[in-house]
Amino acid sequence: MFDLGPIQASGRARPKVKFPAYIEGIRRRAVFFKKDERGSLVIFSLFLFVIIMIVGGFAVDTIRHETTRAKLQYTVDRAVLAAADLEQTLPAQQVVDDYFAKAGLSQYPVTVTVDQGFNYRRVDASLTGTVDTLFMNMLGVNSIDAPAQSAAMEGIMDVEISLVLDVSGSMNSNNRLNLLKKAAKDFVDAVIPVGAAEKNVSISIIPFATQVNAGAGLLDYYNVSNEHSYSNCVDFQSSDFDSSALSTTQALQRTGHFAPWTYTRPVNSIYYVCNPDAAREILPWSDDPVVLKAAIDALVAGGNTSIDVGTKWGTALLDPSSQSIVTDKIAKNQVHADFAGRPMNYDVKNILKVLVVMSDGQNTSQYYLKDNYKSGLSNTFLDANGGGTYDDRYSQYSAAYNDYYHMSSQKYYTYPDGGSDAVQLTYPDVFSLMSVNYWAYYLKARADGGSSSYWANQVFGYVPGSTKNARSSAICGAAKSKGILVFTIGMETYGQGDATLLDCASSSAHFFDVKGVEISEAFNAIAAKINQLKLVQ
Repeated sequence: MFDLGPIQASGRARPKVKFPAYIEGIRRRAVFFKKDERGSLVIFSLFLFVIIMIVGGFAVDTIRHETTRAKLQYTVDRAVLAAADLEQTLPAQQVVDDYFAKAGLSQYPVTVTVDQGFNYRRVDASLTGTVDTLFMNMLGVNSIDAPAQSAAMEGIMDVEISLVLDVSGSMNSNNRLNLLKKAAKDFVDAVIPVGAAEKNVSISIIPFATQVNAGAGLLDYYNVSNEHSYSNCVDFQSSDFDSSALSTTQALQRTGHFAPWTYTRPVNSIYYVCNPDAAREILPWSDDPVVLKAAIDALVAGGNTSIDVGTKWGTALLDPSSQSIVTDKIAKNQVHADFAGRPMNYDVKNILKVLVVMSDGQNTSQYYLKDNYKSGLSNTFLDANGGGTYDDRYSQYSAAYNDYYHMSSQKYYTYPDGGSDAVQLTYPDVFSLMSVNYWAYYLKARADGGSSSYWANQVFGYVPGSTKNARSSAICGAAKSKGILVFTIGMETYGQGDATLLDCASSSAHFFDVKGVEISEAFNAIAAKINQLKLVQ
């Protein structure tokens, strides 16, 4: 028995217990083990090792998954591009399967669909591969999906292009016109390759200055007033710029044939509001690079700037409202038969309509004859059979004096110069023979009194640049709303007109602000955009 000694009263120290030596040894070892921390790191290290193994295993599975997915995507991208090639004679499914077999991926079945027309082919491919896991299966994830899909399309697209080119007087500066000609001709060569078998690209060239000369061969299809036939321009109203269409039945006002700037007789054609020179006429719907480049080479510069009028005509020649004109011109062998049905409807699949507007400045005033001077007989007479100092003898009847002022003698008579041989001219005849300022100074002011500027201002008015800016924005908006792709080029504008051209473009990326030879780069970029084969998904 153990001798524990007497029990102490409460509050007094207990006597020290004495254990046998072998029990005391056990007790001391237990106390030492409790205080010993040398084994704690081993447990923690084992825990971290397990965590690292799990995370590392997950990373290995993830890398294996991403490697497989990337290989699948790369292979399907290459496969659909090859299958979409219009020169590819093998079935699309066979082409895609072959690519996967050569890549060592034939174990993955690929679903291939083809959408093909007479001038395009689109191939879509999709698959879902699986990657077996090595470590994630510890958490019940035995495999991971690795999807891949792609689509490619190549098309000999039906392309309709309107080149709206500035030929205003400022294009004579800094060699701009020559630089434009080179760039535009290179553009033609880029979009209509020499010897191309397919007639799928049509180009219309629309030169603009103060006005746009449509040419009789085009304007005769429209319902245009017939005050004269000296020139072939149209005075559009603001409402005309709200629509991309130009109806062949809509009543249109033929532009008055007159020169508002000079004091000359006869008038150089470059000074007419509507320049009648053949080099200024629209060339519509051509696929002949030789003809197109010859028209570009023939361009001459002169006049004010009407971006709005040029863009209106450019859009009209892309609009289906012109289909009847193309049909008739095909029958007359004036347009290629492959262009039947053009301009195509906007909802036709695989049609690309492109409007390219190039200018070196901002809209300026556009002049027009006032109603009293558009047509009808004037008070000006001509004796074309006269001789002497003046080959042509003019006289002006004055209602105020009831006499005829003879320009040759600068005197008044009771009869026109030439007597019964004198012919009373129409206003279109008068202004085809002399400028408005010449008539106002040498005939009207001298016959009736007053200043020549007063009489000139009675004859014509003008549409200001601010109105034309709004018209430009309206017609560009109408074009874009129909899906027409609009590119604009500002050549050495120095900020003038840039806002209008930028607003006109389909986006800021479709506007090019260039100087000098950079204009070629802009046209090349636009041609490349039209021609490129895209991976569409």
